[in-house]
Amino acid sequence: KEVAEAADAARKAQEECSVLVAVEAAKKADEERLAKEVAEAAQAVRQAEEECLVLQEVEAATKAEQEGMAKEAAEAAEAARKAEDERLALETGEAAKKAEEERLSQEAAHAAEAARKSEEERLALEAAEAAKKAEEERLANAATEEADAERKEEEECSVLVVVEAAKTAEEERLAKEAAEAVEAASKAEEECSALEADEAAKKAEEERLAKEADEAAEAARKAEE
Repeated sequence: KEVAEAADAARKAQEECSVLVAVEAAKKADEERLAKEVAEAAQAVRQAEEECLVLQEVEAATKAEQEGMAKEAAEAAEAARKAEDERLALETGEAAKKAEEERLSQEAAHAAEAARKSEEERLALEAAEAAKKAEEERLANAATEEADAERKEEEECSVLVVVEAAKTAEEERLAKEAAEAVEAASKAEEECSALEADEAAKKAEEERLAKEADEAAEAARKAEE
């Protein structure tokens, strides 16, 4: 009877070891899947940031071209893009990936807001300067030139209205893309938490199986004696 009990205990230990192997294989597959999803989320965040930067550069270049500053705006946009690419290349380490995704989403929102405010201030100053010059020209020209100056001023006001409407629509779209990037980072965080919980459960299961294997070995030894 003791030999049968020992054999049964050894069989149960063998079955539990098989279950442990299966759990380990499932854990490995789940880790690979989570790593892939985290990499895809990081790629999505990077692409969203690059799209935001590209859109900002396009908007800055377009407005600067209207004011005769297309060349300077293009050079500034290129320098900003290169600096951003270099910063991203230096911050792609695996250990800092999670913190980097959160920081990039926040910096993208802050940068968009700062760029918008800076652009509004520049447009306001340029509009004031243009209005001042137009007024000086209107007063200096004869009565025949006054009608043409008023027509030009009206056209400039129409252009500013159209530019402001386009800027508002672009800001709303950029805000939506930034929110989607933050959501992707949050999902990646939740999946990482689930992986940590699974790791803790696996460790507890391994300890229990090891304890039961020791007890089975002890029972087999006693049966052998």
